[in-house]
Amino acid sequence: MVAGGRVMASPQGTVGMAVDYQTGDYGSGQTTDAWAVTLTVSVRPKDRWALDVSIPYLYQSASTTTTAGGMRFDVSSDGRTSISTMGSGHRERGAGNVATVTDSQSGLGDVVVGVGYTLIEESDDLPQISLSSAVKIPTADEEKNLGTGEWDLEVGMGLAKIVGGWDVFASGRYVFQGESEAFGLKDFTVLEAGLGRFVGEAAELWASAAWASAPSEFSDPSAEMRLGIDFGLPSGLDLGGYVSKGLTDGAPDYGAGVSASVAF
Repeated sequence: MVAGGRVMASPQGTVGMAVDYQTGDYGSGQTTDAWAVTLTVSVRPKDRWALDVSIPYLYQSASTTTTAGGMRFDVSSDGRTSISTMGSGHRERGAGNVATVTDSQSGLGDVVVGVGYTLIEESDDLPQISLSSAVKIPTADEEKNLGTGEWDLEVGMGLAKIVGGWDVFASGRYVFQGESEAFGLKDFTVLEAGLGRFVGEAAELWASAAWASAPSEFSDPSAEMRLGIDFGLPSGLDLGGYVSKGLTDGAPDYGAGVSASVAF
């Protein structure tokens, strides 16, 4: 749900890979283990502007959950989904709800194209203030519950300020989801705040907390905490890792991830 730490984009751009793992039942009563391997390319075509494209590949051990707007959430709570089997391997959606698929699924996730603009650059007196927007292209297979099958739009704002050896950051974004009775989709808000500590010249230890309103009629609000470390090497190689703990039923119980990116 949250990235954490300060993102320092190079003047030209970066290409990176991230591997994320989450496990939890998200309030559904059935645990889902989920992996995401995401390729991200970011470029800075002009001063203050950044463009990026993220392409994920997903695996989930069960499909009582789906993803949208960087969130994994329950779509089968309280028995509100149903299965009607009509011959081997055929599932029919329950009226107004997505069918519960209990076997594992994998495949391409939703491609996200984003743009960011630094409205105010950081100074002695002012924090960096950035604006962002992103479009989710529904490339994931909704029949496997790897995505919702809808186009989404999100807008956000971030603030960051270095105070002494500390890195203070916060962000908020609002996600406009497409309409889907099957998934009971709702627009939702994500808020994050964190604090980092620079260690030496190449590392930053950080902690963050995030909250999100429920993205579906069938899901709960989500809150989690993360602890992480980022390394920025002179060669242009950046490495990072984190662990997370969910604080509400709508969040994954635990998570972890690693990432690497290189400037070009």
